[in-house]
Amino acid sequence: MSQKEEVFYKETYPKIRDWFQHSALRLQLLKLCNDYIPVLTGVMYAGLVFASAWFWHREVFFRILLIPAITLALVTVLRKCIKAERPYFKYKFEPLIYKDAKKDSMPSRHCASAAVIAMAALYMVPACGVLMLILSLFVCATRFLGGVHTAKQCAAGWIIGILFGIAGFFVL
Repeated sequence: MSQKEEVFYKETYPKIRDWFQHSALRLQLLKLCNDYIPVLTGVMYAGLVFASAWFWHREVFFRILLIPAITLALVTVLRKCIKAERPYFKYKFEPLIYKDAKKDSMPSRHCASAAVIAMAALYMVPACGVLMLILSLFVCATRFLGGVHTAKQCAAGWIIGILFGIAGFFVL
């Protein structure tokens, strides 16, 4: 257990939580971002898969399909191996975003998925990819601010998604 992390969740996170809880609008925006940015990412991904199948070569379609799937599978295996506790369970606080899980939170699957899908979008439609990269950072922020993941768990997921995206879409 990192002492800085423990201090953060005992001293700083309650202030962040209070800041959101003292404004219904702020709390609602956080929850809306948490709920709908991943949905938007999924819809965009479905559009990329469809467009790659319809307009691009077969190789592009299989890259768009396989790179995110491989990334998600790797992150899932890593989570089972690492067995990191969620911050609200480890430090005993009520998160802003409800999640009924205690372990297997490192790295964040939401963050990894959002990042690798953004890289797929960057590969196919660069302007859309830039927007998706920005949205992937919002996914990271909402998971962290909501108390579902630590900053390290979010960063690890996002970096894995970016690295697999670079390797799968721009290097190989």
